[in-house]
Amino acid sequence: VISTSCQHSRCAVIGRPGGRRGEKYKMHLFVNNAINSTYWLECYLEPSRIQEKTKQPAIGIMNSETLIMIFSEDTLETLFPAQRTNDFFEALFGDADEGAYDIKLSFQEYDEGASMLRFYLDLYERPGCCLVCSLTHGLPGVFSRHPVIDIKGLVADIERQLDGRARCVDWKLGTTQQRGKSLHSIPLNIFIAPA
Repeated sequence: VISTSCQHSRCAVIGRPGGRRGEKYKMHLFVNNAINSTYWLECYLEPSRIQEKTKQPAIGIMNSETLIMIFSEDTLETLFPAQRTNDFFEALFGDADEGAYDIKLSFQEYDEGASMLRFYLDLYERPGCCLVCSLTHGLPGVFSRHPVIDIKGLVADIERQLDGRARCVDWKLGTTQQRGKSLHSIPLNIFIAPA
């Protein structure tokens, strides 16, 4: 039994708010108003609504160190295997050897403020080829739609690696960044929310 009072409103509540989830208990509210008349109100409360704890967002337990362990080199290779590059050029040109670069997935960071995971699709120049000549600045649009690259499926696979810590709600490919003569990168930004 709980008895509480409020000095400013001069009221008291007597009853049992505790109990099993879903049960309702009768509460009596005694009120003294400004002209000293006393009356009571009868109401019903559902304890589950007042006792339920707020679930901590799953995102809050993640940090870059944890994610670096989750997205290890082996995991990234599994998510985006080397054969996918050959399959892409085979579909594009009819010959895997026509490609000027190899595509490799890398994890960069977790931006907590933006609730975003940032990966790169790194384009490594193949020996004897010219990465600069490959018009890589147009690739984000190509990659976002191409069924072999399958960004949507890749994002779903990344979400599975999070193992319930968070869910992926949206993704976006950024513009190609030239990080070196033989390395260009396309940012893959994945926006997450509590699972």
